[in-house]
Amino acid sequence: MADARSIAFVCANEVSLWAELRARASVVAQAEPALAPMLHRYVLGRSGFGEGIIQRLAERLTPTGQDLPVVLRVLGEAVASDPEVLSQMRSDIRATLERDPATEHALIPYLWYKGFHAISTHRLAHALWKAGRKELATHLQSLVSEHLAVDIHPAARFGVGILLDHATGFVAGETSVVADNVSFLHEVTLGGTGKARGDRHPKIRSGVLVGAGAKILGNITVGGTGKTPVVELMARSLRDHGRRVAILSRGYKSKKLDHPQKWRDSKGDAIPGERMPKVVSTGSALLLDSKFAGDEPFMLARNLDGVAVVVDKNRVKSGRFAIANLDCNTLLLDDGMQYLDLAHAIDVVLIDSGAPFGTEALLPRGTLREPPKNLRRASYILI
Repeated sequence: MADARSIAFVCANEVSLWAELRARASVVAQAEPALAPMLHRYVLGRSGFGEGIIQRLAERLTPTGQDLPVVLRVLGEAVASDPEVLSQMRSDIRATLERDPATEHALIPYLWYKGFHAISTHRLAHALWKAGRKELATHLQSLVSEHLAVDIHPAARFGVGILLDHATGFVAGETSVVADNVSFLHEVTLGGTGKARGDRHPKIRSGVLVGAGAKILGNITVGGTGKTPVVELMARSLRDHGRRVAILSRGYKSKKLDHPQKWRDSKGDAIPGERMPKVVSTGSALLLDSKFAGDEPFMLARNLDGVAVVVDKNRVKSGRFAIANLDCNTLLLDDGMQYLDLAHAIDVVLIDSGAPFGTEALLPRGTLREPPKNLRRASYILI
């Protein structure tokens, strides 16, 4: 995966992204002559990002080529009706580079990732839908469903920085709303219950990771204030400033291991199972999948080279393990404001500016875990 600084530079604007795509395409064309015609058709023989991506999407949606001229014209008209979609596509490429460690450079999603192609085509279909050309938008939706196995209603609203990872089986209904910087794994459904009309589909807030196979039905809201992306950002920053970081998570809804992981301490003695947390990542090796790690710890571990991720409800145990056995000197608790068994050097609280105190009642009657007055414990508040 590319480093954060180079990603920011490449995706800063359409010119910088196109320069990167052309440079990569030239290198690959020389190294792999069999790919040279493809690279010329979608990159080297095109004048810019807009022309290139429209050609790639159109050919992906018309594998026989029979309707290619029509689809090319339709996609071009969609861009003309809302040129902002090209900027949104660039943000989606950036999200893929930042969150998918298997993606080494921007040319890969641009040419081959059907998740990127599916969300890009949806953006064009949505532009047509907003322009009143609903039948044409529905036609594009049908082509994406048929050829990419992704079914997004053209009226569904998506923010920027969307990652459809693998994408197969992703479904989003008509009144779905997805905020910025959301990641979806495969086989996710944002559906209705079949009993309601009107606004009947889920609302996914910023920064949420929706795990593989999730079925979210009805007009419900998922996600809080984008806590997980902030944890990732802080971990990166601490790591880049020389700290040896371990993220401590409780691993919500993760499955119990059949047998504890085997580990030896610095003296070479085996660590008893009751003292072993689940080590999702050592910082250099990913050891558990999302089933046993939990979706959020797994995504953090997958995205963060050089940062350990450890899961246990007892964060004292996992913290001690990280210090003693993973050589960590900085513990970052994911969702740790209320975990008082560990002394906190710094508390960072995120507040949703749209509903800062929810219903202003504590759980279970409301959404607050503590009364607002307890914010005085916070070192920093991010809104």
